[in-house]
Amino acid sequence: MEDEEIKLLKNVPIKRKMIKIKNFVQPSPSTDFAWWLGALAGDGHVAFDRVTLKVIDKDFANNFMKIGEDIFKIKSKLKEYLRQDPLIKRKLQYIIIFYSQRLSQYLGDWSWLNWNKTMENKFSWILGDQDYTSSFLSGYFDAEGSVVCKYYKKQHRFLAKYAAQPEHIKRCLSNMLDKIKIKHSVYSEGIQICGLQNLKRFAALIKSSISRKQERLNAIKNIKVRYEEEYKLAQDLRTQNLKINQISKLLDVPLSTIEGWFYKKHKPHQIIRGQLLNE
Repeated sequence: MEDEEIKLLKNVPIKRKMIKIKNFVQPSPSTDFAWWLGALAGDGHVAFDRVTLKVIDKDFANNFMKIGEDIFKIKSKLKEYLRQDPLIKRKLQYIIIFYSQRLSQYLGDWSWLNWNKTMENKFSWILGDQDYTSSFLSGYFDAEGSVVCKYYKKQHRFLAKYAAQPEHIKRCLSNMLDKIKIKHSVYSEGIQICGLQNLKRFAALIKSSISRKQERLNAIKNIKVRYEEEYKLAQDLRTQNLKINQISKLLDVPLSTIEGWFYKKHKPHQIIRGQLLNE
């Protein structure tokens, strides 16, 4: 009897839960892929069977979703989540999810403590090309960057910042900024970029998918220095032994301004032409 039961059990089909493993296309190096990885390093997470990004800007979320679907050839899901914390001003959060175990295995560890090692070991092409490096830093800027405008001593002063606290992450970002020849300083909470010409280079190389951040970068591009050309001409005229009042008349610049340039070592003042954008 027992043998007959065993035979019967052997013939009973066992229902197994099938796990659908999504295939993806392994992309070639590109500026879009570099941007996507920069965004992942800043605000993303790679789990066993999914890749997620949680952000508060919908244009950022849409760009991450669009580029990811284009380069990996798989679909993602967009979810909206209302945060309940009363101290948070912008309560709506957007979550992008790519469900793919194979994609997770391909990407590796992109946690905030280890993403620099993964990039250097698996995606070193980012560091070998200025366009790829700039694109990665653009994605990271969308996640962890900001542009601040302050009014100080009758002048508008801009700062660009990257938030980063682990020292090895600061070093990694610092090395990447060095590669694209952007001067910067490292401080306790991250990295900051200042100085007009340096900021103009930063704004030219770094692009943001977030409209409010790109508007601030555009504001930096539109900064004009009053009397910039006249200042250079004044230096040349001075070598020709012209007097200060003669230079003032020739260039149609107030005498007090010319005196400041030569006697007090003043530099031309910065003025903003166009709309000033505040945080």
